[in-house]
Amino acid sequence: MENQSSSRQFVFIFRFFSGLRSVKNGIWNPQGVPAIYKLLEHAARQGKESTVLLFCKTPRESAEIRRVMEHRINALSAITFVIIPFYSLTGVLRIDALVTNFIHSIIAVWRVYKLRPSLVYCDRAHLGLGAIFAWGTHFKVVVRMLGVARLGELYERCRNAILHPIQYFAIRAPFSYVICSKDGSPVSYVLKAFLNKKVPHVMLLNGVDEISRADVDHILHDPVRILFVGRLDSDKGCLEFIEALRLMRERRTSVRFTVTMVGTGVLEGEVKSRLARYGLNGAVILAGHASHSETQRFYNNSDIYVSLNTLGNLSNTVLEALVAGICTIVLKGDRIVDTDTDELLPEDIVLRVDRMRIAEDLAVKIADLLNHPERIQECARRTKVLSNTILESWKSRIAREWTLLENICRN
Repeated sequence: MENQSSSRQFVFIFRFFSGLRSVKNGIWNPQGVPAIYKLLEHAARQGKESTVLLFCKTPRESAEIRRVMEHRINALSAITFVIIPFYSLTGVLRIDALVTNFIHSIIAVWRVYKLRPSLVYCDRAHLGLGAIFAWGTHFKVVVRMLGVARLGELYERCRNAILHPIQYFAIRAPFSYVICSKDGSPVSYVLKAFLNKKVPHVMLLNGVDEISRADVDHILHDPVRILFVGRLDSDKGCLEFIEALRLMRERRTSVRFTVTMVGTGVLEGEVKSRLARYGLNGAVILAGHASHSETQRFYNNSDIYVSLNTLGNLSNTVLEALVAGICTIVLKGDRIVDTDTDELLPEDIVLRVDRMRIAEDLAVKIADLLNHPERIQECARRTKVLSNTILESWKSRIAREWTLLENICRN
């Protein structure tokens, strides 16, 4: 009976990302990456015995993890969490990273062979490990990519076959399935160009929490409220956003407005410096880190949402803005990035900014909206209608993925 029970297990292999840090204390309080934590919650509700291997990939991730830790959490009683540290053995980061990856691989192989699961589910950080299982074992392996960001650049350069052979060739492995988030990053391009042609794959738009909003016909605030949500780093366009505000100030935009920026990151100091230098401290509120529920309140109390993510603009933050019914501005797609965004979100509903001249074009777009407030309300109304058409709840979205995983196990 014990072997039969083990054979029905799922093994999830993830990086120990910040959203699951509470697990180290035996507490379930996930933050961010709902595609992962909501899937685990669904597995627990289904009573699916599972093991989640969480690997620390940097010394920082392993700061409080000195040994392998195992936890069972009351809220997810069917799941065993195993946290594996980063091994700082030599003090030389590059050498320690190589040693750690080797040890992690040994631990993962040992755990999987011991459990003999019906499914191994790996994130993108463990693509190479998933390839080992796909090539060298009979286990069914599903790779879960939360977008591809700059992954295509790795495969476009032939020299990476020598410099990074495991990562370079791993995507050619005979996986049972590849599931990828449709987040605006060049998912279609990477999967069509580099994935093993025999491997089935699917691209899934993330779900949304159902947000009830009393004012279906959006009531404009006075002054108009502009919202930016995202990490304060170069990929998210936070500095371009500040530059657009500077241009609007220099051109003496007549309509009053306030700005809230939600998020923290490596450029936080530079953002504060520029706000002070441009005399924008009075107009811009830096809200810092906010919980999911707090962020939703920001959506519900804003008039214009801006996303300048150069890696893709179908992220959770954009989808949540859409379902909240806010006039939304995103970057226009290029040859491979945001092609899905341009297909899903009509340009006359969700406004676009030229990614080659972001600050200049954004300043013009926002100023035009401020001078024609009826357009903000019309965009908000049509955005709400659009979201009801193209988005689904996380409950429905996760149930679809779970059904797919069960079908993979049966076939």
